[in-house]
Amino acid sequence: MRSLLCGSLVACLHLACSGVLRAEVKDEARAVVDKALKAVGGEAKLAKFKAGTWKAKMTASEGGNDLAITTDGSWQGLNQYHIDAEATRDGRTYAVTFIINGDKGWAKRKEAVDEAKEELPMVKNGLYAMRAPHLLAEFKGKDFKLSYLGEMKVNDKAAVGVSVAHKDWKDISVYFDKEDGLPVKCEIRQTDPQGKEITAEFFYSDYKEMDGMKHPTKVLIRFDGKEATMEFSEIKAKDKVEDSEFAKP
Repeated sequence: MRSLLCGSLVACLHLACSGVLRAEVKDEARAVVDKALKAVGGEAKLAKFKAGTWKAKMTASEGGNDLAITTDGSWQGLNQYHIDAEATRDGRTYAVTFIINGDKGWAKRKEAVDEAKEELPMVKNGLYAMRAPHLLAEFKGKDFKLSYLGEMKVNDKAAVGVSVAHKDWKDISVYFDKEDGLPVKCEIRQTDPQGKEITAEFFYSDYKEMDGMKHPTKVLIRFDGKEATMEFSEIKAKDKVEDSEFAKP
């Protein structure tokens, strides 16, 4: 009887302590996100960016050749994107339009329109991860689960990490500058259309105020041994983007 009572007491203490620790970890993660929200301008300003437009340039190297891409894009929520891109390589220019509308996606090259089926989940989750600084307020919602990852170094600077989970999206890890609270990195693991597991990393820097909010205007992207840099010249909030923007081209 004594052994049974002792064992039950130990089990109860373990469950109680575990519950306290889980609550503390959740509170710590929420505190990190709250600090980041304040750093970018506050929840009210961030709320304006449910929809908007951007202009950016991307540079990369592929097969020893330099690649330059200019993009004009728009988004609405997490499931609608319209991206017009113009890529230049070896003096030749190629134009591509990529549209995501919920669970549908299309790529248009010249007059040919292809349905993007296999690559759509990877592209959507990649955009979701890259947009982490825009989604800080959303991360506090009941459908998201936050976990504190502790302290680490990002580019030799002290940072703290938070894991973000949601049933509809791949888990991401977001890292924040320990001093000022701004997001400095987001990481996501995905499976590419060929079934290969890859990790994509997005490093945020050069924060500037655009349309009332601090945005990272430079994003270094690393994935599968490749590297690209995206520099934003314009980011604007909109009340609504017309539905026609997300129709099949």
